[in-house]
Amino acid sequence: MNKKIVILSVILFFISAYTHAQNTLDNAKSFLSQFDYTVSVSLVSRSASNPFDDAKLGFDIGVDAKKNIKSYLEDKVDIYGLVGLHYVKKGGKQSSDFMDLMSAGNDFGISQLSIPIHAGGTCNFKKCQLYLDLGPYLAFGFGGTDIEGLSTKCVDFGIGFNIGCKFKKKFGIGVGVDKGFTKIAEYEVTTDNNPTGNLNIGDKYSLKSMTGYIRFQWTFESK
Repeated sequence: MNKKIVILSVILFFISAYTHAQNTLDNAKSFLSQFDYTVSVSLVSRSASNPFDDAKLGFDIGVDAKKNIKSYLEDKVDIYGLVGLHYVKKGGKQSSDFMDLMSAGNDFGISQLSIPIHAGGTCNFKKCQLYLDLGPYLAFGFGGTDIEGLSTKCVDFGIGFNIGCKFKKKFGIGVGVDKGFTKIAEYEVTTDNNPTGNLNIGDKYSLKSMTGYIRFQWTFESK
């Protein structure tokens, strides 16, 4: 084949590939620009079912992508959907008594990546917005407390809601709850993981999660 034809073909190939990549990038930017993005830090109170039903305090961080779907009453009410990605920890304590806090098996924690998928609405005022959203979440565990008799699960599914206020559509503060429907761990009582001494050796428990939080957030608007 003629060398000039080969060189020309290569040049045309790279021009075509660059054009396609640029169009793909432009389309991706256009799609992403349709969303508002909210970064949040939360103070969390997490507990599990009996016997780990005493609350532990902690933090989680996350980001949500929100898209307005419909407006009503001259833009005073907005309906929206959101999907998020949050780093969370689930777990709880058997006892908050000072003498039990450092005992083996008194508390446990599981690290998760949680994906909430919510629908909600806002009431828009001159200087603030009130919002409420709710929906399911799906979480994937990737690490946790290593204590005798505890077997953690990889997948967690539940439902949650958020309610709060945003000022000038930027800074916000809210509260919320996530309630797990599936077990995040199984726990079998042994002589070495019974800090309170109130459980029967050999008993088994399926542990589900309950998380409440106060969330501080900042929103980056697409417009």
